[in-house]
Amino acid sequence: MTCSWEYNFLINNDYIFFVGKDCVGNYPRAVKMKLGDSVILNTTFHRSIRIDNPCRGCIESFSEVAATKIGLIWINKKECKDILEYFDILDDKSRWNKIIWSNSLYLRPKQIKAKIYLP
Repeated sequence: MTCSWEYNFLINNDYIFFVGKDCVGNYPRAVKMKLGDSVILNTTFHRSIRIDNPCRGCIESFSEVAATKIGLIWINKKECKDILEYFDILDDKSRWNKIIWSNSLYLRPKQIKAKIYLP
C-alpha cells in the first residue's frame, strides 16, 4: 500500500507501534526486490506510555525485549492476484511465506534507521 505500508510489517514487541500518517490516495503497489536488496523505512515509532507508567492492579504486563526488530511479511506476487487477496493473506498468518527481520534497533529519542536485507 502506498500509505498504509506498515500493514506489511511486524514489530517484535507489543509496546512499540508505527505512527500512521495522513494520506490521500492509498492504493496497492507491488515492489520488486532481488536478493541482497534493502529497504529503508522512514517512519516514527510510538512507545506505549504504560511501559514507564504501569497501572496498579492491571493484569496486562509487557515483557521488554533487549532490541526492537521490524519484520517484513514477504508476500509472493504469484500468490496475490489483487487487493482482496492481499488483505486475505495479511489476515491469515498461515499464508505468510516468510518474515524477513531487520537489524536490531536500540531505540532512543533520536532518529533510528532500520535496514531489512533480503537473504
